[in-house]
Amino acid sequence: MNANDVQQLFNRLGRFAEKIKVKKGDGYQWDYTFPDGVETTYILRNIRNLNEIEDEITSYFIWVWNLKDYLKELSKFIGRDPKEIESFVNSDNSLTICADIANRLKHGDLNKSRSSLFPTLGKLNLSLTKEHLSSITFSGKEIKFDISKPNEIELTIPVYDNDGKEVGDGFKFLDAAISSWEKCFSNLITSR
Repeated sequence: MNANDVQQLFNRLGRFAEKIKVKKGDGYQWDYTFPDGVETTYILRNIRNLNEIEDEITSYFIWVWNLKDYLKELSKFIGRDPKEIESFVNSDNSLTICADIANRLKHGDLNKSRSSLFPTLGKLNLSLTKEHLSSITFSGKEIKFDISKPNEIELTIPVYDNDGKEVGDGFKFLDAAISSWEKCFSNLITSR
């Protein structure tokens, strides 16, 4: 494992980050049944399938966490102690959160938590305003939203602790984790 191998993973993570920012797509719909039994189908036109975006986010968490193994191998390659990477992770809140989320995603549950929060990801949320819409159409049990500015829609994915309290947004944790890994990588390659 050399610095170029690690850089290639950073490049892959950059592509993940860019892909999850793209919201324009063929459309997304879901059904909802109200407590009184009324069924409604919601249709969002001109937006990507939110389930696919959520899948990409979970993959992104796993790959962000996999960077740790690359950096540990690079540490060995340049004659540094890989335990320094573990210490770096444990001192960084965003990395411990990402570690826990990635491990929960990979293994289905957590027996131990680096962050002590036992975090979980919530459902992907999108925020629409009237500026994002060109029309709303009601037709039978369907409500269709024509989205004119899909890439301007805000997406968030809440992160909850083991008590169900929201501790932040998954996108922000990912961005902070990447920044931390970049700092760690830079320190490793300049210390050779």
